[in-house]
Parts: sequence; C-alpha cells; structure tokens
Amino acid sequence: MNRLVILSLLLTRVALAGNLDQYNVVWDAPSADARGSMPIGNGDIGLNVWVEPSGDLVFFIGKTDAWDENMRLLKLGRIRVKFTPVLTVTNGFRQELKLRDGVIEIQNQQASISVWVDANHPVVHVDAKSLTGQPLEAHAAFEVWRKQKRSLGVPASGGGGEYFATGYTSVPAVSYPDTVLPATAQRIGWYHRNVDSPWLTSLKLQRNEAIAQTEQDPILHRTMGAILRGENLVPVSDTELKTAKPAREVSLSIHVLTQITDTPEQWRAALDNQAAAIEKTLSAQRRREHSQWWNEFWNRSWIFVDGSRSLALPVNAGPWRVGVASDGGSRFGGTITGPRVIERALSAAEIAQLAGPQPSTETKLGEEPLTTGCTVAAWIKPVAGEAGRILDKCTAGKPDGLTFDAYPGLSLRWIVGNDTMIHPNCLKPGEWQHVAATADAGTGVRRI
Repeated sequence: MNRLVILSLLLTRVALAGNLDQYNVVWDAPSADARGSMPIGNGDIGLNVWVEPSGDLVFFIGKTDAWDENMRLLKLGRIRVKFTPVLTVTNGFRQELKLRDGVIEIQNQQASISVWVDANHPVVHVDAKSLTGQPLEAHAAFEVWRKQKRSLGVPASGGGGEYFATGYTSVPAVSYPDTVLPATAQRIGWYHRNVDSPWLTSLKLQRNEAIAQTEQDPILHRTMGAILRGENLVPVSDTELKTAKPAREVSLSIHVLTQITDTPEQWRAALDNQAAAIEKTLSAQRRREHSQWWNEFWNRSWIFVDGSRSLALPVNAGPWRVGVASDGGSRFGGTITGPRVIERALSAAEIAQLAGPQPSTETKLGEEPLTTGCTVAAWIKPVAGEAGRILDKCTAGKPDGLTFDAYPGLSLRWIVGNDTMIHPNCLKPGEWQHVAATADAGTGVRRI
C-alpha cells in the first residue's frame, strides 16, 4: 500500500470520527424526575443523571454485580448534589451527553459540571467549575431507601422477582436494610450486605445441590456500596458532605465496590484501599486516560446512517378537521379551542407566545400550501383515556397527510406522511393544556 493510500485512509478515519459529535444528546431544560434521566457508565457502573427544576443534580448508581439476597439487581442508591449559587435552569441551561469523551456536561452562565464514570476504574466523578469567578459551595448527600427489614410477600405460581428466594415454598422473601457507615474526616458511605441467600434453595429445586460441595455461594455475604470523598469536602452528617470553604472548583469522587467478604469490616477496608490506590494517580491524568479510552473506542469502527435532511410534506387536498378523522371516527372526547395551522415551523418561544396566558377562542386553519413547514397548535382539555384527533388533514387509514392527535391514551402523536412520532403519557385529563407540533421541510426536524 503506497503512502498516498495510507494518508487517504487516515483522513477518512478522522472525517468519520468527526461525525460522532452531531449525535451528542443535548437537553435545554431540566427533568422532573428519573424518567427524564440521561444514562452514562463504564460497562460496570451505570448512572441515571438528571437536573431537577430546583437546580439539584441527582443520579442513581447501578452496578452489574449488585445482586441482593433475593437475586434482584439493585440500584445502590441515589446521590443529590446542591450548589450555591444554585444551578439555575432558566438562564442558558444545557445538558449534553458527549459521546466522544464519555461525559455528561451540564452548564448555565454561572457554572459548568462534568459527570463521568471512569473508564478504567470503579469510580464516579462530579467536577464543578465556576464560569464567573464567583466561588462555589456544594452539598453532596446519598439517599438510601432500604431502611428496614421487610417482607416482599410470597409469589404466586409462575414466578416473579422472589422466585429464587422461595422456590415456590410458603416462606416469604425478605429484603434487608442498607447500613450507613459512620462518617470520618475522609469520607461518608453506605453498603448493602446479603445475610441470606436463595442459592442452595435454588439448587435443591433444580436437583443440583451437589454443586454446593465444590462451589462458593455467589450471593451470601456479597457486599455492595460506595463511599463519597473529595478535597475540600467535609462531613456534615453520616450521609452528607459540604465544601469546607467556597472554591472556584469542586470535585467529588464516589468509589464503588462489590465483594464477597467474611465480615463487613473487610469490605470497608478493601474499599478504602481501592480508593487510596486509585487516587495515587492525579485526577487530571485519569481524566485524560478516560477520554483516551473513549476516543479509541469510537475509532475502532463506525456505521453512520444518514438520511436526507429535507422533509417533503405530504399533499392532501382535503380540509383541515378539528376533533375528528375524515371518516367521522376518532372523535376527541374532551374540548378543543383555539386551533391554529401556520405555514412554517415555529420555534418553542414563538409557540409559547402563540399560546398566550389562557385558552384562546380564535380559529385559524388556512388552506395555503405547506411547502416550507407547518405548525399545528390548540388548547385542549382531554378526558380520561383520551384517544382522538386534535387536528387532521389526512385520509383515514392512509399515510397521505398530517395528523395531530391524542394517542395512545393521553399521549400525543404527530403523523407526517409515513413518519410517526409519539410523546408518551404527557397529557393530564380534565386540565387545559396548550399543545403543538411542528415539521420543518428544510431541516427535516419534527417536534411535539
């Protein structure tokens, strides 16, 4: 292979890798709860990350080997980080999953926060930096919900989450509480330890109990948990850290370990030793090695699938209908007022202005050709289990037009020719809501 061909291949590789950034996931608003979380992980530790409207950064921690005494794969716990100044979500808020570097970056005009799970070590990092020069304060706490021993009940025939624990016996499965570690000057933490195991019961059920003579019980005394620590972070209680003094940069490390040990103290010592060994390498170097791992991962190979960015809006000669399909079916069960059709794709700000402070009674449907784009909007008050048309310009049963409806049940559906998108479970019965959908013929982007 001559040098020209090698150079051509290298340039192609760089170009292909460069396409990756356009697939980053970007949010411009906070999330109400975990259903709006963004995932990130290293193949062993996984996070569900979101920022609440209050400005709190929240995430669940999961681990692939965190099996409890009932063979359920647990979330280890939930972390909540509060910043002062508050991470306001109305002033340039942006949350981005950066695929190339394996990091979630959250920022507004005051601060930037990076959340990443080290690709080479079992540790989660939260790094915050002031963008204004104003020092930051932070409070980081873990939240556990397994606080007491409780029965999970006896499963019905057919099995369920407690099948392995009971083997279809009358003995109920039991969930045991987590243990919060006493805080030290260096860390806070917690763990869950399996004091019981369904392993032998399961083997007997399958008539394989001879295995127990040569193999170790993989569930009994399995201990899983984490510790939180960081420079300039001191304990407020057994479950919360805070910055010792305001600083322009704040870094929190969450070290995670699952291990079968004879005693809880052995697990705790192993985790402390693991954390100390990891932190012998400077955080900046570990961040570089983390980014390098992800860059090498993405540079192994690619399959990028791109379609045309343009969108041909379907032409349908029928009129716009409000609350009903062309065949008279799919009638909207609630109330619709102020329906609008506009011959271009409005921005979110324009739609908010269009909505106004209260339900409008003005109807503007128009029959101009939809060439550059389309926005459909209305105030609606759906009934429970709503499943009906809001605005429709389509032959019932055919993909030859546009349909904006409530379907399935209290979801919004936007059909543009052969393309369908659904915003699930977003409607509230008996309440006025302003809803809209757009299609941009130039960019191909459709939104609800």
